[in-house]
Amino acid sequence: MSSTSRDWMYNRLDNGFVRIEFAAKVKEFISFAKQHCPTYQSERKIRCPCNYKKCRLVLYLDVETVEYHIGRYGFVSGYHCWYEHGENGDEGPQNFYQMDNHIDDADVGGDDPTTYREMLHNVAGPSFNWNHVEESPNPQARKLYDMIEASSEQLWPSCETMTTLSAMARLLAIKSEHHISERGYNEIIKFMKDCLPNDNSLVENFYATKRLMRGLGLPVEKIDCCEDQCMIYWGVDSKLTSCKLCGKSRYIAQRRGRGRNTKKRPCKKMYYFPLGPRLQRLYASESMAKHMRWHGEHSSPEDVMQHFLIR
Repeated sequence: MSSTSRDWMYNRLDNGFVRIEFAAKVKEFISFAKQHCPTYQSERKIRCPCNYKKCRLVLYLDVETVEYHIGRYGFVSGYHCWYEHGENGDEGPQNFYQMDNHIDDADVGGDDPTTYREMLHNVAGPSFNWNHVEESPNPQARKLYDMIEASSEQLWPSCETMTTLSAMARLLAIKSEHHISERGYNEIIKFMKDCLPNDNSLVENFYATKRLMRGLGLPVEKIDCCEDQCMIYWGVDSKLTSCKLCGKSRYIAQRRGRGRNTKKRPCKKMYYFPLGPRLQRLYASESMAKHMRWHGEHSSPEDVMQHFLIR
């Protein structure tokens, strides 16, 4: 689909009034989405592609509201291929470039909080509605609810460029990139709170930040390992107190005089990031899932030369 064939999407107004041609084309778009969008078939809702800052292909709304939003705010920029509404773009590497551009917007260095809401709504699914909760969520779901609330909460009243969640994600990225200690992170938070207005929603310390970010459900496991990296104490070896290869102790020797109940400290430990939950988050996004399945669903013609990664 060439971009020129849909230039009407960005030619909405004529002397301040919505063009008749634009309104007719919007009805065609709505009809197309109703026929091809999977979420409409199951939930009677589609992603709103309007340019309102809280929508922009993030929120799932009924088609009447979507049509009204498009007429009032216009389409989000660059949405010539309706990939979120059931349209398949050209197969091949071009789709990967589109995916990369979509991912770049979610860089933690950016200031647009919309990408964080999109991430969380992909996890929750199209049927999620914060305003219609029939009963109190369980503790596991409560974490996700807290993150969704933080993704919409302004860092301080009238702040339009940063939310509580986007600020925390950016601070954690800075901490990781520059190897800032937990104590240094807390000092930065304290200084920022002194600089911000009194009614800001910035968290108090690193512990509160971790509690908020755990709602994504991306766990990290700490596993003890040998000081010389011979083995890890995991599975059937999790109860061992010394390396079965070199014989070195698993724990740091305790000083005399300390109680027996003192927690033992391992000589070395590693961090394991389980792959399963991260793949689940990638497949939770409809726009990302089709790229994850591309190699399995794509068939390459035998008489066409292609890059070996595409096969």
